[in-house]
Amino acid sequence: MTIGFTSEKRVHAVGPANQPKLAIVGMAPAAEELIHGKPFMGPAGHRLDEGLSSNGIRRSDVYITNISERAIPVGNSLFNLPDNLLEPEIERFWREIEKVRPNCLLVLGGDTLNIVTGRGSLVNGKGGRFVTGAVNWRGSILSSRRHNIKCVASLHPAFIIRGMFKWLPVFKHIDMARWKENGEFPDIRYPKRTALVSPNFKTCLDYIKECEQHDLLSFDIETVGYQ
Repeated sequence: MTIGFTSEKRVHAVGPANQPKLAIVGMAPAAEELIHGKPFMGPAGHRLDEGLSSNGIRRSDVYITNISERAIPVGNSLFNLPDNLLEPEIERFWREIEKVRPNCLLVLGGDTLNIVTGRGSLVNGKGGRFVTGAVNWRGSILSSRRHNIKCVASLHPAFIIRGMFKWLPVFKHIDMARWKENGEFPDIRYPKRTALVSPNFKTCLDYIKECEQHDLLSFDIETVGYQ
Protein backbone atom coordinates (compact mmCIF):
# COMPACT_ATOMS: atom_id res chain seq x y z
CA MET A 1 0.00 0.00 0.00
CA THR A 2 1.41 3.37 -1.03
CA ILE A 3 0.01 6.76 -0.07
CA GLY A 4 0.82 10.38 -0.81
CA PHE A 5 0.49 13.72 0.87
CA THR A 6 -3.04 15.14 1.12
CA SER A 7 -1.95 18.76 0.81
CA GLU A 8 0.93 20.79 -0.55
CA LYS A 9 0.72 23.09 2.48
CA ARG A 10 3.45 22.75 5.07
CA VAL A 11 2.98 23.13 8.82
CA HIS A 12 6.22 24.38 10.34
CA ALA A 13 7.50 23.94 13.87
CA VAL A 14 6.69 26.46 16.60
CA GLY A 15 8.40 27.44 19.84
CA PRO A 16 11.83 28.52 21.04
CA ALA A 17 14.49 27.30 18.60
CA ASN A 18 17.66 28.07 20.58
CA GLN A 19 18.42 25.06 22.79
CA PRO A 20 15.09 24.87 24.65
CA LYS A 21 14.79 22.56 27.60
CA LEU A 22 11.85 20.70 26.08
CA ALA A 23 10.75 19.69 22.59
CA ILE A 24 7.98 17.49 21.18
CA VAL A 25 7.95 15.58 17.90
CA GLY A 26 4.84 14.02 16.40
CA MET A 27 4.17 12.30 13.12
CA ALA A 28 2.43 14.67 10.68
CA PRO A 29 -0.15 17.47 10.68
CA ALA A 30 -3.88 16.79 10.27
CA ALA A 31 -6.78 18.94 9.06
CA GLU A 32 -6.85 21.32 12.04
CA GLU A 33 -3.10 21.90 11.80
CA LEU A 34 -3.43 22.78 8.10
CA ILE A 35 -6.09 25.34 9.01
CA HIS A 36 -4.18 26.97 11.85
CA GLY A 37 -0.66 26.48 10.47
CA LYS A 38 0.67 25.10 13.77
CA PRO A 39 1.36 21.55 15.05
CA PHE A 40 -1.05 19.84 17.46
CA MET A 41 -4.09 22.10 17.16
CA GLY A 42 -6.83 19.45 16.89
CA PRO A 43 -8.26 16.91 19.38
CA ALA A 44 -4.85 15.28 19.87
CA GLY A 45 -3.41 18.71 20.54
CA HIS A 46 -6.05 19.33 23.21
CA ARG A 47 -4.88 16.20 25.05
CA LEU A 48 -1.30 17.37 24.68
CA ASP A 49 -2.26 20.74 26.16
CA GLU A 50 -3.87 18.93 29.11
CA GLY A 51 -0.61 17.13 29.75
CA LEU A 52 1.41 20.33 29.53
CA SER A 53 -0.96 22.11 31.92
CA SER A 54 -0.94 19.19 34.38
CA ASN A 55 2.85 19.46 34.56
CA GLY A 56 3.00 23.23 34.81
CA ILE A 57 4.50 23.67 31.35
CA ARG A 58 3.60 26.53 29.03
CA ARG A 59 3.19 25.53 25.39
CA SER A 60 5.11 28.66 24.38
CA ASP A 61 8.18 27.29 26.21
CA VAL A 62 8.21 24.07 24.18
CA TYR A 63 9.56 23.52 20.67
CA ILE A 64 6.91 21.49 18.80
CA THR A 65 7.43 19.82 15.44
CA ASN A 66 6.54 16.78 13.32
CA ILE A 67 8.56 14.32 11.29
CA SER A 68 6.59 15.40 8.22
CA GLU A 69 5.51 18.98 7.67
CA ARG A 70 2.89 17.77 5.18
CA ALA A 71 -0.31 15.86 5.97
CA ILE A 72 -0.97 12.23 5.10
CA PRO A 73 -4.31 10.33 5.04
CA VAL A 74 -5.78 9.86 8.52
CA GLY A 75 -4.97 6.52 10.13
CA ASN A 76 -1.96 5.83 7.94
CA SER A 77 1.69 5.32 8.75
CA LEU A 78 4.48 7.51 7.44
CA PHE A 79 6.11 4.30 6.25
CA ASN A 80 3.40 3.93 3.61
CA LEU A 81 4.83 6.97 1.85
CA PRO A 82 7.23 6.17 -0.99
CA ASP A 83 10.88 6.75 -0.12
CA ASN A 84 11.16 9.76 -2.43
CA LEU A 85 8.51 11.54 -0.29
CA LEU A 86 9.40 10.25 3.18
CA GLU A 87 13.20 10.53 3.14
CA PRO A 88 13.31 14.31 2.44
CA GLU A 89 10.96 14.89 5.39
CA ILE A 90 13.11 12.76 7.68
CA GLU A 91 16.28 14.56 6.60
CA ARG A 92 14.60 17.93 7.14
CA PHE A 93 13.63 16.87 10.65
CA TRP A 94 17.20 15.85 11.50
CA ARG A 95 18.61 19.14 10.25
CA GLU A 96 15.98 20.96 12.28
CA ILE A 97 16.59 19.09 15.54
CA GLU A 98 20.38 19.34 15.17
CA LYS A 99 20.03 23.11 15.05
CA VAL A 100 17.53 23.33 17.93
CA ARG A 101 19.24 20.77 20.23
CA PRO A 102 16.69 20.53 23.08
CA ASN A 103 17.64 18.97 26.39
CA CYS A 104 14.90 16.37 26.02
CA LEU A 105 12.63 15.38 23.15
CA LEU A 106 9.19 13.83 23.78
CA VAL A 107 8.75 11.26 21.01
CA LEU A 108 5.07 10.58 20.26
CA GLY A 109 3.87 7.39 18.56
CA GLY A 110 5.32 4.33 16.89
CA ASP A 111 6.40 5.89 13.59
CA THR A 112 8.19 8.70 15.38
CA LEU A 113 9.75 6.28 17.87
CA ASN A 114 11.21 4.20 15.05
CA ILE A 115 12.49 7.12 13.01
CA VAL A 116 14.01 9.02 15.94
CA THR A 117 15.38 6.21 18.12
CA GLY A 118 15.33 3.06 15.99
CA ARG A 119 13.06 1.28 18.49
CA GLY A 120 9.83 -0.46 17.59
CA SER A 121 9.27 -2.98 14.82
CA LEU A 122 8.22 -2.12 11.28
CA VAL A 123 5.74 -4.73 10.07
CA ASN A 124 3.55 -5.31 7.02
CA GLY A 125 -0.20 -5.61 7.56
CA LYS A 126 -3.36 -5.71 5.46
CA GLY A 127 -3.59 -1.94 5.58
CA GLY A 128 0.06 -1.38 4.76
CA ARG A 129 3.20 -0.92 6.83
CA PHE A 130 3.11 0.24 10.44
CA VAL A 131 5.28 0.29 13.57
CA THR A 132 4.58 -1.71 16.72
CA GLY A 133 6.18 -1.32 20.13
CA ALA A 134 5.21 2.19 21.24
CA VAL A 135 3.37 0.80 24.28
CA ASN A 136 6.40 -1.29 25.27
CA TRP A 137 8.85 1.61 24.99
CA ARG A 138 6.68 4.39 26.44
CA GLY A 139 8.27 6.07 29.45
CA SER A 140 11.76 4.95 28.43
CA ILE A 141 14.71 7.34 28.36
CA LEU A 142 16.44 6.84 25.01
CA SER A 143 19.04 8.43 22.77
CA SER A 144 18.25 9.61 19.26
CA ARG A 145 19.79 7.81 16.28
CA ARG A 146 21.54 11.01 15.28
CA HIS A 147 23.02 13.95 17.18
CA ASN A 148 22.74 12.22 20.60
CA ILE A 149 19.55 13.99 21.67
CA LYS A 150 17.94 12.61 24.82
CA CYS A 151 14.39 11.34 24.25
CA VAL A 152 11.46 10.12 26.30
CA ALA A 153 9.09 7.86 24.38
CA SER A 154 5.32 8.06 24.76
CA LEU A 155 2.08 7.22 23.02
CA HIS A 156 0.67 9.64 20.48
CA PRO A 157 -2.38 11.45 21.87
CA ALA A 158 -4.19 10.64 18.59
CA PHE A 159 -3.90 6.96 19.56
CA ILE A 160 -5.29 7.72 23.01
CA ILE A 161 -8.39 9.54 21.75
CA ARG A 162 -9.26 6.61 19.44
CA GLY A 163 -10.70 4.58 22.29
CA MET A 164 -7.52 4.10 24.34
CA PHE A 165 -8.31 6.61 27.10
CA LYS A 166 -6.94 4.25 29.76
CA TRP A 167 -3.50 5.48 28.67
CA LEU A 168 -4.30 9.17 29.21
CA PRO A 169 -3.24 9.30 32.91
CA VAL A 170 -0.03 7.46 32.02
CA PHE A 171 0.65 9.93 29.21
CA LYS A 172 -0.06 13.01 31.34
CA HIS A 173 1.27 12.06 34.75
CA ILE A 174 4.09 9.58 34.09
CA ASP A 175 5.58 10.01 30.62
CA MET A 176 5.24 13.80 30.45
CA ALA A 177 6.42 14.18 34.04
CA ARG A 178 9.57 12.19 33.22
CA TRP A 179 10.09 14.28 30.08
CA LYS A 180 9.79 17.50 32.10
CA GLU A 181 12.24 16.24 34.72
CA ASN A 182 14.76 15.26 32.05
CA GLY A 183 14.44 18.64 30.37
CA GLU A 184 16.50 20.17 33.18
CA PHE A 185 19.75 18.63 31.88
CA PRO A 186 20.98 17.41 28.47
CA ASP A 187 22.75 14.19 29.49
CA ILE A 188 21.08 10.82 30.01
CA ARG A 189 20.64 9.86 33.67
CA TYR A 190 18.82 6.59 34.11
CA PRO A 191 16.67 6.11 37.25
CA LYS A 192 18.44 4.23 40.02
CA ARG A 193 16.76 0.97 40.97
CA THR A 194 17.43 -1.56 43.72
CA ALA A 195 16.17 -5.12 43.41
CA LEU A 196 15.59 -7.25 46.50
CA VAL A 197 15.87 -10.90 45.49
CA SER A 198 14.57 -13.62 47.83
CA PRO A 199 14.46 -11.36 50.91
CA ASN A 200 14.07 -12.88 54.36
CA PHE A 201 11.32 -11.81 56.75
CA LYS A 202 13.45 -9.20 58.56
CA THR A 203 14.47 -7.63 55.27
CA CYS A 204 10.79 -7.35 54.31
CA LEU A 205 9.94 -5.67 57.62
CA ASP A 206 12.86 -3.25 57.25
CA TYR A 207 11.69 -2.39 53.74
CA ILE A 208 8.15 -1.71 54.94
CA LYS A 209 9.52 0.64 57.61
CA GLU A 210 11.56 2.44 54.96
CA CYS A 211 8.45 2.81 52.78
CA GLU A 212 6.62 4.41 55.70
CA GLN A 213 9.07 7.33 55.53
CA HIS A 214 7.83 8.38 52.07
CA ASP A 215 4.74 10.42 51.23
CA LEU A 216 4.01 8.55 47.98
CA LEU A 217 4.44 4.91 46.99
CA SER A 218 3.71 3.00 43.81
CA PHE A 219 3.51 -0.71 43.20
CA ASP A 220 2.84 -3.16 40.42
CA ILE A 221 1.19 -6.55 40.68
CA GLU A 222 2.18 -9.20 38.14
CA THR A 223 -0.30 -11.97 37.35
CA VAL A 224 -0.06 -15.21 35.42
CA GLY A 225 -2.96 -16.54 33.39
CA TYR A 226 -5.26 -13.73 34.62
CA GLN A 227 -5.21 -15.19 38.14
